Amino acid sequence: MRWFDDGFDPIGEFVSQWNQRVRRLRWSCIGFGILMVLAGILCLLFPSGLFLALQWIAAFGFVLYGIYHIVAYFCMPYYFRDPLLLILGILCLLSGVMLCGMPLYVTVTTLTFLLGMFLLLAGAEKLSRARHLRYFQLMNTMPITVSGVANIVMACLFLLLPSASAVALNTLLAVYLIVSGIAQIVEAISMRKLHR
Repeated sequence: MRWFDDGFDPIGEFVSQWNQRVRRLRWSCIGFGILMVLAGILCLLFPSGLFLALQWIAAFGFVLYGIYHIVAYFCMPYYFRDPLLLILGILCLLSGVMLCGMPLYVTVTTLTFLLGMFLLLAGAEKLSRARHLRYFQLMNTMPITVSGVANIVMACLFLLLPSASAVALNTLLAVYLIVSGIAQIVEAISMRKLHR
């Protein structure tokens, strides 16, 4: 039995899968980025009654984002799979289910902590992905790196200043959604077919 295939080309595998999916991925990332920017603008325009709506939107968003990360983990070539992606997906699913049954006064502090942990893991995953792509010289990783650093900075704000973050949750969330949405759109626009 042969366990190691010395003829396997992980870069070629990634390039072929990327080129098959790049167009669909680009449009879905642009759409997701636009939705994030719109959600950030709505958070700034309608702050009253935000927490109740935010509880259900966050629960729904966490569940969808968790499913997305789990599916993305299993669709990636083996060599590029990052366990942080799977952990992030499972934590997002659990967070979404947990947020559905919470009373509103608990949701504010819990949501601050969950957002901090989520942003920290998402930032670490983006930096890890950028490092993998940069190592194999597959694409420009600057938008991914900037988005990862922005996630970690926002995570530090949420985790180190929890009471201030709970008070300013509306503004911080709106700024994060707008900045991350723009970064997502820039990342999507920079996606191209890869050539070796």
